[in-house]
Amino acid sequence: MALFLSRLMSLALILVGALSASGCQAQNQRSEVSGTDKAMAETKIYFDREALVFDGAITPDSASKFAEMAQSIEPGSTLKIRSSSGSPAAALAIADIVIEKKMDLQVTDLCLAYCTMIFAAAKNKKVDDLSIVAFHSSVKSQNDIIKMSQKFKDQEFLIEIEGKEMDFFRKTGISIGILNKADDLLQVVCVGNKTDRGRLSDGTKLAYGAHYIGWVPSLYQMRALGIKNITGYWPESPDELDMLVKKHFAPGVKMRFVRDLSLIPDKTPELPPCITQ
Repeated sequence: MALFLSRLMSLALILVGALSASGCQAQNQRSEVSGTDKAMAETKIYFDREALVFDGAITPDSASKFAEMAQSIEPGSTLKIRSSSGSPAAALAIADIVIEKKMDLQVTDLCLAYCTMIFAAAKNKKVDDLSIVAFHSSVKSQNDIIKMSQKFKDQEFLIEIEGKEMDFFRKTGISIGILNKADDLLQVVCVGNKTDRGRLSDGTKLAYGAHYIGWVPSLYQMRALGIKNITGYWPESPDELDMLVKKHFAPGVKMRFVRDLSLIPDKTPELPPCITQ
C-alpha cells in the first residue's frame, strides 16, 4: 500500500538539531510552524453524517466543545480525527468520553503525540491510507527527563496530569512500557526554556528537544502493548515510515519505527545543564 504515497502535506513541525546543547537551541529557534499547522490550530468539530469529526489542535476549548457535541451521539458512534496533538489534559478528557461512549475511531491524515491517547481509547480503530499514528514523549517521560537535568532536577512538570495519564493506561489495559521507553526511543537532547511546552512547578517554561519527533510501533508491538482492533493502513518497515514522513513533513524531520520495544536498550544519557534565555 506504501506504493500509493502520492499526496503531499507540509506541516513544518520541528527541524532536527545537532545532538548538543547548542544544537538543541538552534532546533528550538527553528521550530516555528507552517501555515498548514497554524490552520490545524483552528480546530473544527462537526458532524459528517453519523460521524463526529475532530480536525485540529487538542485544547481545553476544543475538548469542551467535543464534550458538548458528544452528548447527542449514540454509543458506538465513530469519531474521525486529524490532529498534531495539543494539551495532554484535554486529550485525556476527550479519551474518557471516547471510552464512555464506546466510540470507534478513524484517523484521517495524522494522529500525533497526545492524540494517540484518544486513538488508544477507541473500541475499534481504522487508519486511512497514507495516514500516520505516532507517539511522542508522555508527561511521565518528560518528568523523568527533568529529574536528570542539573537545572530542573528538583522540579516537576504537570505532576497532576502525570497521575491521570498513568490512571488512563491502567484502566485501558495498555502497557506502561509505552511511557517508560519514550526517552530512549526519541533520543532526548536537552531541556531548556526556549519553547513554551508547559510550565514546571516554579513557573519556568519547558522546552523538550529530541532527535525524533515521534515513534511508530509495528502492529505486532501495538498488540503487545495492549492496543488492539486496528484496521486499515499501517507502515510495515522503517523505509515505509520514512517515505510517509517525507510526504507529510518538512525536510529533516525524523520519526522512528519500532518493531519490538524489548530490543531498545535503556540508555538515556545524563543531560547537560539546560539552556536558558
